[in-house]
Amino acid sequence: MPGKFRSSNTASKWTSTMPDSGRQAKGRIGAKSRKVTKTHAATGYKKATKPRMTQEADEMFRAKIARHPGASTTKKSVMFTLDAPSGLDVSIAGSFNDWEPQAMIKKRDGLWRAALQLAPGTHRYRFLVDTVWREDPSNPRKIHNDFGGFDSICDVL
Repeated sequence: MPGKFRSSNTASKWTSTMPDSGRQAKGRIGAKSRKVTKTHAATGYKKATKPRMTQEADEMFRAKIARHPGASTTKKSVMFTLDAPSGLDVSIAGSFNDWEPQAMIKKRDGLWRAALQLAPGTHRYRFLVDTVWREDPSNPRKIHNDFGGFDSICDVL
């Protein structure tokens, strides 16, 4: 009988009979469900698979790369630092993460650091120090933003 339920002291369990083999599958109720699309031939258990790229999406991706043959698609590690020893909460936000503040780590010397993986190109960024936006004081390259302040600029080659 598929879907028979029984309970135990530790957690509720379920058993079901596989239609092809007569074998039983066991699991826990409330476990995270996965998208199941493939059946493993030997055991009869189903296995989750990754979604595949359609041919149309693959062609669009290849055409986009072909337009920029010299551009590198690999990301590079960039270390951002800010000297703010009195800061309690410091984050970095920029065009590389859709301006969502990302936490930085404070070291014993009072420097806040964040190592980010950035795509090649020019990026704007700012620091958020205890709810106050600041540009990078150690970076002389700045550009006006729409809020009356400045954004710092970082070039990744």
